[in-house]
Amino acid sequence: MADGCVPVVLSPEPFARTTTYVEAPAGCTVRTMLTSAVARGHLKLDDLARTNIYVDGVRLDRDDALTMVLREGQVINVVVEPLGGGGGGKKDVGQILLTIAVIAVSMWVGGPAGPLNAWPMLARQVAAAAVLTAGQMAIAAIFKPETNVAKANDRYALSSASNQYRQWGSMPLALGEVVVAPDLAVKTFTQALGEDQWIYGILGLHYGPCTAEDLKIGDTLVSSMGAGDVRVAYHLTPGPRTFSIVANDTDQLDLQEELPGPQDGSTPVVRAASAEGEQFEFDFFMPQGLYFAKDDGRKLAASMTVSIRYRPIDQNGVPTGAGAWANGLTIPLTSSSSDPWRFTRSISLPLGRYQFEVRRSPSEDPNPKRRCDIGWTAIRAIAFRKPVMDETLSLIEFAVRASALNQGNLAPFTCRITPICETWTGSAWGPPAPTSNPAAVTRWLMTGPAPALPLSSIQADMGLRTWAALCDQYNWKAHIYLTEDRKQDAVLQLLGMNGRASLFWDGTQLVASTWTEKPAPRQLFAGSNLKDHRWEIVFPDPVHALRVEFQNIDQGGEADEVYVYADGYGETADPTKVIEAATLVEALRLEGQQTIERAYRDGRWNLAARLHQRRVDSWSTDIEHIVCRYGDRVRLAWDRVGTANATVRNRIWSGGLVSGLRLSQPVRMEPGRAYALDLRLPDQVLTGVPVVNPATTEPVVTRIVSFADLRNPNVSPRGGDLIAFGEPERISEDVEVIGITPGPDLTATLVGIRYVAPLLMAAETGPIPPLQSRLTRERSMDPPTPTLLGWQADAEGVRIGFSMPPWRGSPVKSFTVRWRQTPAAGQSSAWVSLPDLPANAMTAVLPPLRELPADASDVTSAQVQIVAVTADGRASVQPLQVTVYEKAIQKPLAGDWSVTQLTQAPDGSRQSGFLVIGLVGSVNPRRVTVEYGASEDGPWDAAFDGPPVEGVVRAPILGMQPGAQCWIAITYWTAQAAAPSDRGVMGPYTAPSLVAGDLSPESPVRIAVTEITDRLQDVEQISAANAAAVADLEEVYGDTASSAANAAQVAADKAAVIQAKADAIIAKDGAVSARADAILAKADAISAKQESVAASGASATSASQAGGFKTAAEAAAAVSTSQKQEAVAALNAMGRQNLVARENVTNPADLFSVTTGGTS
Repeated sequence: MADGCVPVVLSPEPFARTTTYVEAPAGCTVRTMLTSAVARGHLKLDDLARTNIYVDGVRLDRDDALTMVLREGQVINVVVEPLGGGGGGKKDVGQILLTIAVIAVSMWVGGPAGPLNAWPMLARQVAAAAVLTAGQMAIAAIFKPETNVAKANDRYALSSASNQYRQWGSMPLALGEVVVAPDLAVKTFTQALGEDQWIYGILGLHYGPCTAEDLKIGDTLVSSMGAGDVRVAYHLTPGPRTFSIVANDTDQLDLQEELPGPQDGSTPVVRAASAEGEQFEFDFFMPQGLYFAKDDGRKLAASMTVSIRYRPIDQNGVPTGAGAWANGLTIPLTSSSSDPWRFTRSISLPLGRYQFEVRRSPSEDPNPKRRCDIGWTAIRAIAFRKPVMDETLSLIEFAVRASALNQGNLAPFTCRITPICETWTGSAWGPPAPTSNPAAVTRWLMTGPAPALPLSSIQADMGLRTWAALCDQYNWKAHIYLTEDRKQDAVLQLLGMNGRASLFWDGTQLVASTWTEKPAPRQLFAGSNLKDHRWEIVFPDPVHALRVEFQNIDQGGEADEVYVYADGYGETADPTKVIEAATLVEALRLEGQQTIERAYRDGRWNLAARLHQRRVDSWSTDIEHIVCRYGDRVRLAWDRVGTANATVRNRIWSGGLVSGLRLSQPVRMEPGRAYALDLRLPDQVLTGVPVVNPATTEPVVTRIVSFADLRNPNVSPRGGDLIAFGEPERISEDVEVIGITPGPDLTATLVGIRYVAPLLMAAETGPIPPLQSRLTRERSMDPPTPTLLGWQADAEGVRIGFSMPPWRGSPVKSFTVRWRQTPAAGQSSAWVSLPDLPANAMTAVLPPLRELPADASDVTSAQVQIVAVTADGRASVQPLQVTVYEKAIQKPLAGDWSVTQLTQAPDGSRQSGFLVIGLVGSVNPRRVTVEYGASEDGPWDAAFDGPPVEGVVRAPILGMQPGAQCWIAITYWTAQAAAPSDRGVMGPYTAPSLVAGDLSPESPVRIAVTEITDRLQDVEQISAANAAAVADLEEVYGDTASSAANAAQVAADKAAVIQAKADAIIAKDGAVSARADAILAKADAISAKQESVAASGASATSASQAGGFKTAAEAAAAVSTSQKQEAVAALNAMGRQNLVARENVTNPADLFSVTTGGTS
């Protein structure tokens, strides 16, 4: 509110639901203020004639109001009177409005906070509206009065600007003892201390003082963990704090950025910190370490550099200033270890927001043996200030070692929180103590730090004392934990339900109307003050049992349920006890936490209310007749047969006592019946007062009734008091008021339900049978079986990846691992234990399979079991069992190998020997040995020892004696290159004779060539086809824009043709060299496929490639019938050179002229 202004509350209609708040300048008159209100549309001009002005709650005389000058500090109410007056104009409208403010029922709480002249301006404005609009509340449902328009204090929500983790989010409130998982007050972050990673954070428990007990991680007490695993610090009392574990405001941004490092230059990664800071920490991770791997297993040192640059940015992430990068850190790294490497570096800058560029140095070479992968995993912004500025919120600082957790995942923290409040001792509100008493918690809530406008201690005192004593008497407790926004009325309703009471504001203080027995009715409604009476009886569906769902506080707040049976029903039928089986079951869900016994009592209370509280009465009366208030017990007496309502004319005396009454109208008495009176006295209502029945043989109609016993004048009605006459138990109905709503013409409508408190309390206090909980007890269960992610065997060992399924139990402390060689059928083998793995492990490493114990059958299989063990000693019932195996390397198959005679060495010299070619891609041995010897048993000489290339082995054997026989032995080696297969021996083979300038006529190669060339037919047709292909090539390759793609297609066609050639050659029967030709052709196919891939990536040499293919095709087209003879002769002359040349064919047209003749 601006200085020098006066708050004005405009109510166009006294009972309307709209209220307007405006401001008027101090020093202006009421006339000026009203003129402004009409001009702005807040008031109608026609309403001015019936407008009343109230200053600080006092109505001004109309003659003086317009000239009054408004002063700063006043609160003005402008109220338009209703049309008519309801009482011939004799009623004081202003007084009635104030009366309504006192008696009207609403769940709004937060009235005046002190004397009017001492209120702050905002509080006065709200309170002024409260005085004149409290009567506008309407009852929406039983025990659910509707709230007025929202006010600043009509919520429990907290002013949470200092909640740095969730800005403007509501802070938690523990309303009674609760076992909960508190929320975080700041974001967690991680830091490396030596070899360990630690997780840091702060828990926000309760907005106010409290106790915190049984702090757990999962189901493990923190107190049972060592200081090397966890550290905590408690701040449970409001006031200044010194943070010892999380000392500064730290915000961590987790990343998964790999820093690329190609040989020709690296690409930077740019990221901005998620918050402002003055120190920034960078976390990096090298999963494979940093080293260069030699073939002999040695690890040499490798080096690299990481550089960091920075620049300031604004809140929107836009660079400020010139936006130039400034050099920050240069991090040199050198290592020769394969161990995973985590490291952190930091930089200090002026407080602000920054963007960072991280770049690694280029790789020295593309050699995959150089292991230098590095990832950027986190950036932390640290501001040197308190992490939580609010000093009311109870906190727990913590730091937990990640390796002490389930795979590094922080299980939920839980603890038992109890608020500290003043409690009622029977004579006064005592010193603060931990309590769950709903009355004490309500008083603390409404006077404590949570509301925006708290009540004074006096305003939450007298009306709560009786309720506090009853809560202690019946052990009614509240166990509510609020973490989200709730309206104040909703929160008070929850507390009231836990304490069997309804809360309302009576105009001066907060009052609790308990649901227990009330000693006497507060008011009698009969005759002229009972108008428009009507009632409704509700017949709910029958229910045999309630399934009460609740959070079991004795079991850590876990979800639980208990069945509560109505009288005469049970889980199963029992005719001996007149018990029927319950078949109609409904669910009743309780909010908050409860014991199982309290959940049962709530169920019994609900069943009793369904059975007995079915009738709802409503009636109206003039406001001046209302004496009762919300929650009071009253009597309703309406005209029925045998009843009458009247007022007392005068009392009849007998000495100093009252013997009877003279009534305003006669009553009728029948012979032989008993009659009584219900009397309304100034301070109480008396029911069932017996009177004398003078009728003996005939009915008597009389206005004089005599009491059966003389009565003291203090307990006798006076003239003008109401009485109800009739037979006992039928004179009036007992009703409990649950709503009062202002009506037209200064009347009020009241709503009541049948008063059955004795029956409800009987259900509340009845015996409790043995109860069966349906608790899942998840936290008490053994941990689940770890989940297999996969396994891999290599030369360094067997790695098994696994994970732990999420669960709410005790945190995993370690994993036990054991293995054994897979036993043969009907046998067994002993388990060998490995060292336990930490809780954050996700990989188990076994020795290489070649080191496993083996018997004569060369066992290459092992069984592994992994079991999760929790901090409280529980273990997985079923272990994760994995069978890992290394396929025994197979003996080389003759069908994968070919042996071809050679007569010329690669240097051109004439030598006799063999070319041994093998296709081993399906076996994929680490190493292959090719040997030869004079017999099938050796001795052996080495011809080749090394790894295959693209799944192919080529081993020439030269220097053989022509005509000599030899055997060839092939050996495969395992993936560890340590376990050989059995030798595969092939032979014998005869070394070829050397014939100068040609192949011998008996050469298998010459025979194969002859067979191939003889199969060449219709060369002319082939030539014509090639000519057509040339034309197509000219058309296609004339445009060089698409030549690269076309060249790739030609290369792919070439691969397909060569593959077809291989298949055709293999199909030949009886050819000595068919197998050699097929293997050679398959090798050609592999090369051609590589050419296809290379051609697909070419873009700059398309024209030249196209021209080359075109020229080759034209040459092939020129072949004629006569040239066939020349080709055959040339082949005879070239001998084996032609076969060797086939390996280097680069033109698909040449395939036709050299070997296949197009038949492929």
